[in-house]
Amino acid sequence: ATHNTSQLLQVSTNAVGGYAVTAIANDQMGKDGAACVGDVGEAASCIQDTTCDGSICTEATLRDWTGTPTSYPGLGYSLEEVTASEAVFEFDDTAATYNAKQFADEEDGEAAQTIMTNAGPVDASQAYICYRIDVTGTQPAGYYFNKVRYTASATF
Repeated sequence: ATHNTSQLLQVSTNAVGGYAVTAIANDQMGKDGAACVGDVGEAASCIQDTTCDGSICTEATLRDWTGTPTSYPGLGYSLEEVTASEAVFEFDDTAATYNAKQFADEEDGEAAQTIMTNAGPVDASQAYICYRIDVTGTQPAGYYFNKVRYTASATF
């Protein structure tokens, strides 16, 4: 089943060069927080990073993820601007249903990815990060989690 939720991110800075916000996950979602070494799925009691609709989105490559069929389960995210031009992409760019990416996976050695940016000072710039998770009916029952770290850096 596919589930969506969102979180509002807000940035203010007087830095002349603006800011950048990056995101990175410590790992895939593991049952009871267990490690998910490599890119593994439900057989290892992990919720894998999404591949979107089979057109293979990654932490760096954006793809449309309609959420069906459920043969492409996993966790991914999209963005929606509240303040114009702050998010690096939006869920509906290029007439997509739900443009998405995987979170960069620190355990797999992937680099944090920029999700919001502006080249000048801003006061309360906002964007929503929209989380999507899709799991099959055979996903082992349990409490799954990982940690996503957001870092806002001023540019002087």
